[in-house]
This record gives sequence, C-alpha cells and structure tokens, in this order.
Amino acid sequence: MSRNKVTTTLHLSLEQTGTCCRASVFDNRGQLRALAEQSVHTFRGREQRVEHDPLELVQALIGVTHEACKQVGKQASIRNAGLATQRSSIVCWDRVTGEPLSNVISWQDRRATEQVAKLGKYQNLIRSKTGLVLSPHYGMGKLNWCLNNLSAVSDSLARGRLAFGPLASYLVSQLVKEKPLVVDPVNASRTLLLDLATLDWSEPLLDLFKIPEKALPKIVPTGHDYGILASTNQPIPLSVVTGEQSASMFSLGSPEPDIIYINLDSGAFIRQLSPRNPQIVEGLLTSILAKKQSDILYAIEGTVNGAGSALSIVADELDVDGNLLGENLGQWMTDCKQPPLFLNGVAGLGSPYWRPEFKSEMVGHGDKYAQLVAVAESIVFLIHRNIQTMSRRLEMPRKLVVTGDSAYPGICQKLANLSKIRVEKPKMQHGAARGLAFLCSESENWLPLGPATGYPVEEDVELCQRYSLWRQLVRAKLD
Repeated sequence: MSRNKVTTTLHLSLEQTGTCCRASVFDNRGQLRALAEQSVHTFRGREQRVEHDPLELVQALIGVTHEACKQVGKQASIRNAGLATQRSSIVCWDRVTGEPLSNVISWQDRRATEQVAKLGKYQNLIRSKTGLVLSPHYGMGKLNWCLNNLSAVSDSLARGRLAFGPLASYLVSQLVKEKPLVVDPVNASRTLLLDLATLDWSEPLLDLFKIPEKALPKIVPTGHDYGILASTNQPIPLSVVTGEQSASMFSLGSPEPDIIYINLDSGAFIRQLSPRNPQIVEGLLTSILAKKQSDILYAIEGTVNGAGSALSIVADELDVDGNLLGENLGQWMTDCKQPPLFLNGVAGLGSPYWRPEFKSEMVGHGDKYAQLVAVAESIVFLIHRNIQTMSRRLEMPRKLVVTGDSAYPGICQKLANLSKIRVEKPKMQHGAARGLAFLCSESENWLPLGPATGYPVEEDVELCQRYSLWRQLVRAKLD
C-alpha cells in the first residue's frame, strides 16, 4: 500500500468476520489505500457451540487499526471510522469494568435450539414484530441461555452491572474512549427483540422471552456519534456501526432495486431492496440495511448457513488442503460431469426452509474432489432457491452481484447457468469494508472498481436436472 502523503479524505473500515478482524482505509472515491487483517480463533464444542474470545477480538481490531494507519502514514488524516460485525453474535460483559462475562457466542451457535423450539406458538408474533423467523441462530435464545446458565451473568444482573447484547455493542464500548452502551438497529434487529415498526426494543417480546431491557444497549441510528477511537494516535470518530452483511450491499454505492446482492463468506446472504417499508415475504427475512435520521432502508434477505464454512468443513473431513479451493474448485466443477448431491445442513438449513436441525448428507458416490463439487453445487442450489422465492414478490433482477471470500469462479458460473441471470463479481472482494467506507463518506464520487468479472448465462441442462433432483431429495428429507 502507498505510504505517500494522502491529500484526499480517508475513512477507516473495521470488520469482525467469522475468521478474522480487518482494518481497511479508503479514500472518498472508494479506492483502497491500506489493508491489515489478523486471524482469530473459532472454538467449536459440543451441543453445536461456536464461540470466540471477546478479548482476542478487541486486541485484534486494535492491532489491525494500528497497522492500517501506519500504512497510510503519519501525515494522513482519517476523517472517521465505521465498524461492521456479524449481526447475530452476542456477548455479556460488566458495564462498569468492561470485563467480559461470557465468550462471544457466534451467529452459527445453536445451543439454544431446544429452548427456542418450545416458543414455536409465538412464531407469528415474532414474524410480525421483527420481520424474522424464530431461529436459534439469533441473539434472543443465546442471551436467555446466558442468563440461565452462566452464574457470572445472573450475578451481574442482580448487582445492576450487566450489559449484554450484540457483539457490535460490546466492541464499541471497548474501542471508543467514551465507552457508551449503544447499538445500531441492524445488529439490534438480529436479537429477535427489535420492533421493525418502531426500531426500538419490543416490550411484548422482552416480557415473553424474559430479557431485562435495563441490560440491553440503547438503540441509535446507523450513522451516529459513537465516540472517539481510544487506541489511535489521531482522534478518529466512530461514525457508523452496522452488520457485515448489510455493509456489503453498499460496496458499489447506493444499492439498486433491480439487482440481487449476494455476499459469499462462511455463509451466503442474498438480498434485494424492498420496495415497500417494511415488506414481509414468506420464507425470507425482512432486514434493516441502514437508518440515518428518518431515512430507513429495508431489504428482503435469504440466508444460506453453510457456504464457505461447508466447503472448509468437508475439505477438512476429506483431508484436502483448503488453500487449494480458490485455485482448483472451478476446474473441478468443470471436469466433474456427474458429482453426487450434497444436502447441505451445515449450521442448519436456512431460508426458505428454516430447519436448524437438518443433518447434512452426501447422496451418491465420487472421489473427494467430486464431493467438494457437490458441496459447491449445494451452495448454488440454495442461493437459487432463495432467488426463486424472491422473484414471486420482488422485481426480477437484471443481474446478480456476488462478493465475498467464497465467491469462487466456478460457483459464480454455475449460479449464472442455473438462475439464467448474468452474474458479476466486482474486482475487489472486501465488499463489506468498502460498503462501510461508503456509509462513512456519503460521497457522490464513489468510483466503479474497474471492469467486473462477468459470468454470462451458459446452457447447462445437467446442472438444472441435478437441481431438480436435489430439491426432491431435500423435500423428502424434510417430510
């Protein structure tokens, strides 16, 4: 990255993903000036537990922030910063000392599955209030689990010192000097406790799920004066906080209603602007994209829980080096003419099915590379299933814009072939970071990233046939 003196306005993007913490610096035209990242550990345990160390995340974010600022040089002036996190991850901490009282419980964690299943009779109420479905992936079940199973959390609540909620709120409290207890509406919505109409905590849902409002952060707009970053040599205000997936929709500037945006990382998230605010589409989610003062953007969203994570897990099981996926998956998908079918239940079956206990299954035979092709095709199938569901209510898209670390060429081409919609993959794949910078900048001069890689539709009869059989197998397994 360039170390020359920067004369344009700069913006710092901080991300906490499922695998790393990342700091990027962009100028006011969306050009990348610095990038630093650090891997973080993921702890997977019994009862489908997935956790991170909260202190490790804080230190990693501080470390990458220092490195990114160093890359642009001491003479560079960074106007502001934004933070994007995984939306459904939660953590509990002491509001006085800042000490964590729990690990970060990841969005992928499903320890509350049994408890959440008992609330099935309230799913219509939850749907109408939150725009979401009842699922153990969201924060409510995790927060309730912490209250009932971690003595440090219940003791802190009794002493009036408990703070808990979305991971974003904890990170803000640790990264800025003012240590506020606040959260943006995007991350708050993934607790299953936010009223979509008022954008405030829902009293009926708080009472129903026995979540004490006094321990939750105050909800503020996406664009807000969160405070000044505490660990930087220059005063950098944190002015935007949102979810990683919501930020990615702004990577090319303001999102357009006739484009479906797909971000492929550990999971895959499929979104299209909602023409009416808010709109409920059966089988899909209504998500908040951003709130700035009175202006609110909503999207209809589909979720594939096992995308990059499914490829990584199966690659490990087959003793295939995960680093080979980026280089070879496209060729494997071209060469393998009759792969088996993978019924993908990694981290649960997402939209439009919503079956958290769906067990993965490989149907058919093939060598380990053919099995990885089957996993990749299952991601394509699940994305296409969501696109089909969206098309019943929303405008047909003129193209699919795909970003993310798992947006491999073979997956992009197969998606174009199956959906019969052109796929474009922008040159830079850190879509959430660039989208975060756009929200910080509010620039009218956001430049294109250069020519995107295009994947025109190709005839693929065999793929369409496999998709039809895959749908039959999933339906039979669900029955």
